[in-house]
Amino acid sequence: MVSLGWFLSMGVRLIYPVILPQLVAEYQITYGTAGLSLSLLWVSYAAVNTPAGMLADYFGERLLLVVSMVLSLLGIIAVIASQTFLQFLLSTIVLGAGTGLFGTTGTTVLTDVYTRHDTTAISLSQIAGSLGSIVLPVIAGLLAVALGWRVGLAYAAPGFVIVCLGLWLSLPARTSPVVDSVNQHPGDILRNIQDTFSNRALLLVVGGLTAVGVVYQGITGFLPMYLIDIKGFTQQEATLFFGVLFVAMIVGKIVSGPLANRLGNRATLIGYSAVSLPGFVLLPVVDSTILILVSVWFTGLILGYTPVATTYALELIPGDVQGSVFGIIRTTFLGTGALAPPVIGYLADVGLFDLAFASFVIFAILGVVLSYFLPSDR
Repeated sequence: MVSLGWFLSMGVRLIYPVILPQLVAEYQITYGTAGLSLSLLWVSYAAVNTPAGMLADYFGERLLLVVSMVLSLLGIIAVIASQTFLQFLLSTIVLGAGTGLFGTTGTTVLTDVYTRHDTTAISLSQIAGSLGSIVLPVIAGLLAVALGWRVGLAYAAPGFVIVCLGLWLSLPARTSPVVDSVNQHPGDILRNIQDTFSNRALLLVVGGLTAVGVVYQGITGFLPMYLIDIKGFTQQEATLFFGVLFVAMIVGKIVSGPLANRLGNRATLIGYSAVSLPGFVLLPVVDSTILILVSVWFTGLILGYTPVATTYALELIPGDVQGSVFGIIRTTFLGTGALAPPVIGYLADVGLFDLAFASFVIFAILGVVLSYFLPSDR
């Protein structure tokens, strides 16, 4: 059920990029403004990760996951009912916050349950999220063209009801023990959190996650529009290419756990940061459908970085502040990444769409450099 929750919470956010053409047309907005809506979705998603982790530490994981599903459902209903762009933005914040409550707690639940195979469990769960990022947007894109963008979003709503009930019935009230932090003085908790962030390796991993987060949110936010406007594809074709991007992400995540076990975290993280470089170099300069497809494929492989880095980070966090610290980490890298869509949108508005996509090379290289300085674990 946790993986199915990931399927929905990740997939529903990635519906936004494929319905951007309809949103731009209906609300008469620029790409920069459209990027702002994507940014608000991700900022609200990121912002609740820190309190979500703290609340899970205190009240248990099941309650937080159920609240996440309920709030996400309310967000979907509010978005499809929006008649003005302001209403759309406010509703988007609700949807982002609802899905954001799932991220931190959904991950820590897996590390609690699968203590000996946590990397594999997180990889499989993130694969489920990536599957949602393929299935839900592709169907939404086709529905948006045929029946309108509201139908393209509304069809996902029943899934949240099913998962909400499934989580309540299948999970215990909490998967982790009542930690010491519940009874600690707030000052002691803050000192424990501060001490955790003095770990150099943890800071490097957070830096790498942030670089990859910028790439992820930038390319997923505007790849369909880029393929339509710059490469000349139809919306249906661009939606299918968007699906290919997430197939590559799934492949990267599937092999990430075995690679980390065989080669070590450091080597695996360097490799995943580097493997996307050819894609970002080629995509702005090629016109052949095959070469564009190859470029999109390589850019997607970078997401194999996240399950390895996530597991690595969790291993460096003491159990009594795990939810709180991991929430701060997710807020940091997701919130920073959320700055990418409006920047990409602005560059597109001024005729620099190609340059915007080429700039992702910088962040991929940054991921390589930060990963290189991690301590060797082999």
